[in-house]
Amino acid sequence: MCSSFAKEQTEHHMRIKVDAEKKAKEAAARLRGESLVVSIQKFLHRTRALMLEREGVEVEARIGVLCEPHFEVGSSSAPRRLMPSKRGCGAVASTGSFVPGVALAVARSASATASRLGTRVESSESTFGSEAKALEGARLVVPSDASRATRLEIKTTLDWMDLGLPSAQYDVRLMVSVEAGEGSLGQEALKALSPTNKALGPWTWRRHKQRVSTTWGSWRIDETTVTRTTYLGLTTDQATAIARRQQPDSPEAPTSVVREIEVELAPEAAARWQREDRLEDKLAVELGSLLLALNPTESVDTRRDPSSPASPETAEAIVARLKESLGRASRFPGSMPAGFARRHIKDAQAPEAYAVAEKSDGERRLLVVLDERRAALIDRAEDVRLVALSPSALDTLRPGTVIDGEIVHNLEHRISVFLVFDVLHDGRENLTRRAFDDRFFGALKTVLAPALAVPCPGLDDDHVDHSSLFRDALAKAPGALLLVPKRFSRPRDLKRHVLSKIKRDADYDGQVKFGARVFREDSARCHLTDGLVFVPRKGEYVSGSDPTLLKWKWKEGLTVDLEVRGAGKGGDLSPCAVGDDGEPVDCSKHVSLDSFDQARLRADLYFYHAPLVAELGLDPTSGFWEYHGPRPDKTHANHFDVFVSTLLLHAESPDEPELEYRLRHPSPDKDDWHALVAKAMAAATNPWTENFSKSFKRPYWFNKFNGKTTWDKPPELAALGNS
Repeated sequence: MCSSFAKEQTEHHMRIKVDAEKKAKEAAARLRGESLVVSIQKFLHRTRALMLEREGVEVEARIGVLCEPHFEVGSSSAPRRLMPSKRGCGAVASTGSFVPGVALAVARSASATASRLGTRVESSESTFGSEAKALEGARLVVPSDASRATRLEIKTTLDWMDLGLPSAQYDVRLMVSVEAGEGSLGQEALKALSPTNKALGPWTWRRHKQRVSTTWGSWRIDETTVTRTTYLGLTTDQATAIARRQQPDSPEAPTSVVREIEVELAPEAAARWQREDRLEDKLAVELGSLLLALNPTESVDTRRDPSSPASPETAEAIVARLKESLGRASRFPGSMPAGFARRHIKDAQAPEAYAVAEKSDGERRLLVVLDERRAALIDRAEDVRLVALSPSALDTLRPGTVIDGEIVHNLEHRISVFLVFDVLHDGRENLTRRAFDDRFFGALKTVLAPALAVPCPGLDDDHVDHSSLFRDALAKAPGALLLVPKRFSRPRDLKRHVLSKIKRDADYDGQVKFGARVFREDSARCHLTDGLVFVPRKGEYVSGSDPTLLKWKWKEGLTVDLEVRGAGKGGDLSPCAVGDDGEPVDCSKHVSLDSFDQARLRADLYFYHAPLVAELGLDPTSGFWEYHGPRPDKTHANHFDVFVSTLLLHAESPDEPELEYRLRHPSPDKDDWHALVAKAMAAATNPWTENFSKSFKRPYWFNKFNGKTTWDKPPELAALGNS
């Protein structure tokens, strides 16, 4: 009987597991969606009939978060997005509660993208609204510029569609509406607007908008900082005076600030669309491209794996060959870099001390040659996989050769290549006791040169385009993993040889997230990059952690993986690192998330089930942490030491301009960066600017804070030592 009960229990648990897996698959299938452009096309096709013979038509897309009803951002202590984050998904038409707006870090990133697309125009205005039913949809618009007239608008929504974007940080609302003027107001609305109607005016809230607009194609991108204020009631005259700072503001409720991103069809393009048929597809492609640039998506990794699993016997032989070549018991003897901080700049400025290269965003591997026919890749997890090399590489690389490098995805040719950045054994002798110049340049320019798909450039070599050579190598060895040497330069040439070749304005046909940094020197070296690596030129190869091998990342790349718990109803989110004893260390006192990121994180916890390992990064400008997405491939958070070191790097790591400027100096004695920063800060915070009067032919000073002018040089400027 006990045996029967145990069997029933086992079967019951199996049914629950199968049912849960089925529901998870169904939920994942619902997230697949369709192309964003296709969704926009469908919306535009269905709404065109509503626009015909109408004036004041607006077509716009808003970026925000589609939330669960009653769990909206701004109105709930535990906001939750309607759908979770999942790579490789399209647009999913959904019904929820759409909240426009993005976090500060995302707003700045979108602004940087928009600034590269066209000329920008700044504007400012206040929009007043009312809770009165008679004035539903009515808005009083007061431009901050007194030369522009105040106007009444009535906005009516004709159609809308909410699109969830699981592969992006934010969702989208598409909307078509009509704006009409004061003449369309009914009698009840006009009565509500009458100043003699009641003691308090009709306007009960204000949205002050500071906007930057950029035009691209048929569309205008509006980046708007919206400050909302609530009042008991204002008349039209009072609202106008407050908006133009002609009388003090006296809000009845605390103000709130939201950063909104909208893309609106230009009026002339909307008019043309009303006249001409079949423009929907062109407009949809433009709008889709803009939305994916402002709100990038993560695609599924569809790269072909250039390796195959090694049998246990072969793996054991490869590991034995590695130990024999290097004389070490460790399976993965690769060097591990430390973070680059300001204290390292002095070392990098020293002549002949360091070589610098871009830090490729790939998968670290050791390439080990077993015999004349076989080679393998070994990763940090001690996984051994066989790889096919080109005939010229197999003919050149002797058994026992060990090369340190990284598997990167070549974006131009859509293949994986092995990017070489060090040589530990050249098949003849162990090179780890030699200096870097001898290991890398000495081996790759001589005995190992025929194994490379393109020649190894020297430290001082100007760029030579090797695209044709790389194409020839591909044609001769299709399907083989080609070896490409990394380009190293002197730190003083960082801008010319490295930073100038890193761009962010392409997605390479959807292969990378728009805005991702791509290093492209030629078609042989065209891949994602996430920073810089500084290699000591005179030191030996250090197995394990090497405090002299340095890596530098842009601040948004300084992230940490934390396990997040406690996303129950109304519960706080608790990000945790791992302590020395393996137990979680609560970091919630040090990690503050914007409400938009909280909503996204709660949806992911609900979908993937808590606890979840999440990638988080500090935005140093706002002080909030940014949620980059879930890490379903990881089961454990980073150690608490990693969390602390990430915080320290935010404080100690120089920004790109500082790094590039200071490394140009041949010695620390001539490094005047701190003096320049102090002078610039003093100038930025000083309200006085010097001007010249052509009428009086003499200089005068203007105070940009209070508008005052003076002929006498202000004492503050004399104290600063300005002439």
